Amino acid sequence: MENKYIGKTVLFSGIILLLSGMANAQAFKRGSFVVNLSEGSTNAKYSTSVGVHTLESENGGTGEIVGARDPLTIEYGLSNRWGIGSSWGTDFYYLNPAAYYGFHVSGNKVKATTDEYTINGSYHFFVSKRIDLAAVTSFGTLSVALKGADNDFSYQYKASGAIFRLGLHARYYVYKRIGILAMLTTYTSSCSTQGIKGNTVGSGYSTGISGNAVEFGLCYRVTR
Repeated sequence: MENKYIGKTVLFSGIILLLSGMANAQAFKRGSFVVNLSEGSTNAKYSTSVGVHTLESENGGTGEIVGARDPLTIEYGLSNRWGIGSSWGTDFYYLNPAAYYGFHVSGNKVKATTDEYTINGSYHFFVSKRIDLAAVTSFGTLSVALKGADNDFSYQYKASGAIFRLGLHARYYVYKRIGILAMLTTYTSSCSTQGIKGNTVGSGYSTGISGNAVEFGLCYRVTR
C-alpha cells in the first residue's frame, strides 16, 4: 500500500515537473523581451492634396506605388497572452513629383522617405514551444520627406502626422532564443505641412499613404 502511494506521488510530481517545463519553454510568456529586425515591401496608395483638390496634378495626385521598409521592433510580455512594444522604421518610395507635388525634375523620379514610430499592443492567440502567433495593433507618428537637388534646383518637402497599423506577426524559433519572423500588416496615415518651415516645394500639400506590407526577418528573445 505504501509503495503504491509512493508510486502515485512520484507520478504526480513528474507530471507537475513536465507541465512546469513546458510552461517555461513557451515561445512567448509573461516577462518575455523580444527584438525583431525585418525587411519587406509595401503596396501603397499614395495621395497628395491641397485644400479640397485631390486629383489634378497641379493640386495633388493619387497613385499605386510599391515601396520598401525595414523596421526594428521590441516587445515585452505583460502576460502569457498580452504584450506591449514599440517600432521604429523607414519606408521609401520612388515617385514622379510632378504627379504629386507639382514640380519637375529630370528623370521624373525622386525618393520619398517616411520615418515611423509606433506604440504596439499585441495579443498572442497561439503559442507553443517554438511557434508564436500574434495580432498586433499599432499607433504612432509618421513624417514624409523629399530632399535633393536636380542640376541647380534644390528641393525640400516635409510633412508630419499620424499612422495606424493592424497586423499579424508569426515567429518560429529555430534555436532557443533565435527565430525567423514574418509579418503582414495593413495601415493608413495622414501628414500635413502645418507648422513646418523650410519647405521649398509642395507648400500646403498634405500627404496620405495607406496600403499593405509584407515583411520577413529575424527575432531574438533576450529573456526566456
